Amino acid sequence: MGRKPGKKDEAWREAKRRCRLYDEEVRMAKELGLNPRSLIKNIPAKSQPWKAPVNEWIRGLYAKRFGESHRPGTVRNPERPPSQPAKLSSPRTPGLICEPKGRITIETMADVSRRIEGMDQVAKALLCDELAASQPEALGWVLALHRQGVSMPVVDEVLHILLVISQSIRKTVPGPAPRIALDDFEKAAGRVRAMFRLLHGETAEGAAWLTYLMAEAHPERNLFAYVADRLSKSKADQHPGDQRAIFATAVLLDVFLGASGLAPKPGEER
Repeated sequence: MGRKPGKKDEAWREAKRRCRLYDEEVRMAKELGLNPRSLIKNIPAKSQPWKAPVNEWIRGLYAKRFGESHRPGTVRNPERPPSQPAKLSSPRTPGLICEPKGRITIETMADVSRRIEGMDQVAKALLCDELAASQPEALGWVLALHRQGVSMPVVDEVLHILLVISQSIRKTVPGPAPRIALDDFEKAAGRVRAMFRLLHGETAEGAAWLTYLMAEAHPERNLFAYVADRLSKSKADQHPGDQRAIFATAVLLDVFLGASGLAPKPGEER
């Protein structure tokens, strides 16, 4: 008689089903020492659509542990149709950061963020004064959010993100960035609105998939992932007034990368 399936076998079957894993990915997870509970805990949630699904996370860890030569090729599973992509967010380390992309490195962003978080109010005020002198429209764009219904804690988060963006670019790109004009913000706002309209009317899973694809194509994926993660922790998507901050921050990222030359201008090849 065959062996009766135990609780451990049932747990792996449940993890495989809920995480949408192939047999090969289950094997890799076992070799990595992962357990079914940790996989299920990392099932993507809807709040962070830029992060990688569980199967990509497993494959990335496997490649890092055993090298690219051991990384298995893509396995096609007829039971998972391409029109039903896996969910794409999770509270774990983003897949975008596991596979860095862009001139602004993760180390640069981490160093800048730690430095700004360690500043007292006087030092932060001096940094804001410096930004007001070089990029007044950018600072004004953030400070206007409170008048538009965004709560002050979320405005503070967007201000922190603005300082990290500007200082990370300053450490990466030699020479001062050209001053961003109000017209640049208006053009960027149009591009961001078009992106948001693309997501409007989609199912939650479809919107998550499109957002993930946009993140994957972003020229500064590391910075994109940092900004998105910081915004999600600010809970800016949980209150109607605060949702304006998501749009405003997307515009800030667009104009700063464009002014610094880190992102191609509209119509250019990425």
